[in-house]
Amino acid sequence: MSSACLPRRPAVAYLLLVRPMRLLMALLFAVATAAQAQPRLPTNREMHRYDRELDHLEKFCFATNCFSDERFWRESKRVADRAGTGIIHAVLLRGRSWPAGTETGLMFAPLLDLLPRVSASKLLHEYEQSPRASDRLWAHEYLIEFDMSDTKEMVRKLSGSNT
Repeated sequence: MSSACLPRRPAVAYLLLVRPMRLLMALLFAVATAAQAQPRLPTNREMHRYDRELDHLEKFCFATNCFSDERFWRESKRVADRAGTGIIHAVLLRGRSWPAGTETGLMFAPLLDLLPRVSASKLLHEYEQSPRASDRLWAHEYLIEFDMSDTKEMVRKLSGSNT
């Protein structure tokens, strides 16, 4: 680079070179931080697997009394352990098709109750801010279920680590 291209005064060099670089670095940092804050959405393959798991639990629920039958809770625990919190996306996506005013989605409450509490709560709180009414409704319902005494008792009985 020739000296003819560079400004002769340091203040001008600062305004032309250093200040824009600082602004660019701050902008890149802000974008990277915001990108990390967003939950990772499941891949199509994961969603397909989650859908199979939910279908399985739904059939199991209809064959038993979902909420009072410990077998259903144990099966929900197995699914929760296999799937992790990513299954919340599939549950809430499925919730968009449930008729309004029904409690259809509560069949998956034991599943969500048995997921790691901190990460599940965080994700559900994010869904409470969703522009979709059904996402907000079901996220709120599941968060309420976390605090129910019978839920806490069953979670404590099955895992002891999510309360």
